Amino acid sequence: MRGFTIVKSTVKTQAPLKLRSPAKINTVLRVLWRRDDGYHDVALSLLPVSLYDTVTIGPGPAGIRLAVDSTQALGEPAENLVYRAATAFCEVTGERPALTLALAKRIPAGAGLGGGSGNAAAALLGLNALAGYPLHAARLAELALGLGSDVPYFLDPRPCWGLGRGERLSPIPAPPALPLLIVVPPLAISTAEAYAQVTPREAPEVPPALDSLGDVMAALHNDFAEPLTRRHPVLGEVRAALLAAGAQGALLTGSGAATVGYFADAATQRQAAVTLARDTPWQVFPCHTLARHDYALPPRNGQP
Repeated sequence: MRGFTIVKSTVKTQAPLKLRSPAKINTVLRVLWRRDDGYHDVALSLLPVSLYDTVTIGPGPAGIRLAVDSTQALGEPAENLVYRAATAFCEVTGERPALTLALAKRIPAGAGLGGGSGNAAAALLGLNALAGYPLHAARLAELALGLGSDVPYFLDPRPCWGLGRGERLSPIPAPPALPLLIVVPPLAISTAEAYAQVTPREAPEVPPALDSLGDVMAALHNDFAEPLTRRHPVLGEVRAALLAAGAQGALLTGSGAATVGYFADAATQRQAAVTLARDTPWQVFPCHTLARHDYALPPRNGQP
């Protein structure tokens, strides 16, 4: 294949490509039913937020090498979604990889924020760009879904309504930038544990309006929140602390353990961040919702 100069041993000076991958939150998450393939159908909103990891792709010796900078133990590099995305991309395109990858983690792993899925999508997009865009959008989406249910969303992160496993995406109007605090207690919740606590619903929901903070508060719902809070009381403590600090609403996102606090203004959000960081043992991440995330990829064929 022409254009994938980053994996060709004759090119040693190509500058690494650095991409930020955002986190996502769910203001609405409803579990519908268990499918024959073992997954559950869901109906959920997905909003990108300004909390980022960074994926860097550069030339290297033969093979794929991944370095991870993280305060959390994330397992072996070959198990990481960035590594798996690079492997899958090279298998599909027939390239012999010579890649050095780096992942700088800020999004807490296993918190329901989609950090790993976003990392995988960034890797796919970056590799495709460096290869001269050999894979069209539909093929990239297929490759992404093979890596995880959330990965297709992160190929073009913007406010969406998701059905199926969450991969059947429909863009929805973006709310104004909402000040948020994402608070994560030291708690691990497996996806299997979360789904085991939920009674599936019988029908999908109509996408709610998210045009304002009031709309978001009226629609705020997560089927995982109540049963997981019964099992893990700290989730209730986090929510109560956010509300006491001035949040208009607070709710678990994804299958946890992150809880999102929604604020009416940035000043209240900033003071709440100071208070919670000082008075609790939890991780606190100030951020805001995004209308869309731009990966700032290289242009196609020299065109912007």
